[in-house]
Amino acid sequence: MTKNEHKKRFFETVLQYKPLPKQAKFHYSPKKFRGYIGGLGSGKSYGGVCESLYQAHKYKHTLGVILAPTVRMLKDSTMRTFFDVCPPELIEKRDRTNNSVTLICGTEILFRNCEDIKSVERLRNMEIAWFWIDEAGITPYYAWQVLVGRLRQKGGPLLGWTTSTPKGFTWLYKKFAESPTNEYFYVTSTSHENIHLPEGYVATLEQEYTGVFREQEIFGKFVGFEGLVYSTFSRSVHIKPIGNKKFKEVIAGVDWGFTNPMAII
Repeated sequence: MTKNEHKKRFFETVLQYKPLPKQAKFHYSPKKFRGYIGGLGSGKSYGGVCESLYQAHKYKHTLGVILAPTVRMLKDSTMRTFFDVCPPELIEKRDRTNNSVTLICGTEILFRNCEDIKSVERLRNMEIAWFWIDEAGITPYYAWQVLVGRLRQKGGPLLGWTTSTPKGFTWLYKKFAESPTNEYFYVTSTSHENIHLPEGYVATLEQEYTGVFREQEIFGKFVGFEGLVYSTFSRSVHIKPIGNKKFKEVIAGVDWGFTNPMAII
């Protein structure tokens, strides 16, 4: 039985999960770092949970991390989806104090946030087998870098994946879409592609959303931020290399950011 056949069997028999076409491409890619980028309701978080449960059970007695941008998003969205999807019989113990769960296979999963620099720094003190970042589009790149550096637990797959609605041209765009290495892979899915959504859901979104927000939230496209003074701004068109010009003096002003991108002039 191949690795993908084993995964397919786990999905269908243990989770009763039959991935949609784009979900399947995400799950069965052999790349080290995978991204599932999509519109609202395109099955991103659901796929992220199923991937987590598969890796946890295939590589027993390991440690995995599930990360969300904020405490509130972690509890209200990511963890809620996890416990909705995960069959109760797979859980041996849930530790609410440590915000973790231990599965019957012996694997421990930590639920963490990256709301501030201290939260990210705490991720340094561990060796992990895999990680999943939910909504990486609004997660600082530093959190991704720290988790990549933690992928060294013996006996683990040493993989990382993310699920997200795109949020402009952030690090997520640069790493997965603009200039990916051969370790990266991503798929884009629209809200239309999820056949399990309530009837009329996408039609309502189509009526309510316009402009680049519509392209981002429904079609899962990397577009300029909604509300830009220049809404037609494009990095590929309007940003050019400065070349080898020599200056006597360079003056710059910086607005440092962590949760939000920094700006420099």
